[in-house]
Amino acid sequence: MYVQKFSDGELAEIYRRGRRTVNRITGYPLDSGLTYRPSGIQHDLEWYKKKKPDNELFMDLALYPFFGGMKAVIVEKYRYRIYSWFCDYHEAAEFGDKEVAEMKADKRMFHNEKKIKAAIYNAGEFRRVVEEYGSFIEYIFSFDPHESIENLDALITDFVKRFKQYGTVNADLYLKDVNIGLPLIKPDLVMTRTFFRIGLVDRDKDEEGTMDAAREMARAAGVPVSWVDSFISLGLKDFFCPGSEVCGTKTDCELDEDACEIKEYCEQWVKYRDTG
Repeated sequence: MYVQKFSDGELAEIYRRGRRTVNRITGYPLDSGLTYRPSGIQHDLEWYKKKKPDNELFMDLALYPFFGGMKAVIVEKYRYRIYSWFCDYHEAAEFGDKEVAEMKADKRMFHNEKKIKAAIYNAGEFRRVVEEYGSFIEYIFSFDPHESIENLDALITDFVKRFKQYGTVNADLYLKDVNIGLPLIKPDLVMTRTFFRIGLVDRDKDEEGTMDAAREMARAAGVPVSWVDSFISLGLKDFFCPGSEVCGTKTDCELDEDACEIKEYCEQWVKYRDTG
């Protein structure tokens, strides 16, 4: 879970130092992303309705539960075959035992029956949502999720109740990838590891705690939550710039003590310093 050990001022400073470190290793101006000025652009439901057709949103909604408990690299091999089976929610909602057996016999398809049946159920629920709200994007907007974290949480809670094989983390990931500017991040293994090392969460691989910590950091720093997602670059060792060691799978404190500006706040750095 999120550990409330830092003051708002310290959280804001961690964000600023982390962002400067990210900017340095990715080649962006050092002061990029430190302050936020709202654009004043209103979220246009009608524009998103045209840009985000229902079947497109359904295909990813059917896909995401297949990742649960699996390595992403495994599921990715089946992504487009899953899409081919679940490309039309009207059709998929009518699938029965015959189609389940055909999918399990399809050598190119992911064969987990529980996940297949969840995708079929979700097609039916998706259809019910569209019938009730007019479109899936209208369902999302009905919660006014851009207006407050409380509204966004209400959407996620309802989403998890409606759709099978969706917990809060999977719902967060799906809604972030809908890409309509919701205040969400992707708390993947790199992000959760980095936040754990800093001491923002009390255990490794804590996705929900990492999301909570990112929200608190964004609030304290006065920036969108999505900007905190840049911290993922701290854990991508040598990804952007060969030779720029920061915080990869193994900690790199001993390789370049000046690489990361967060070190004064970082529990991993304190352990290294005290034993070095």
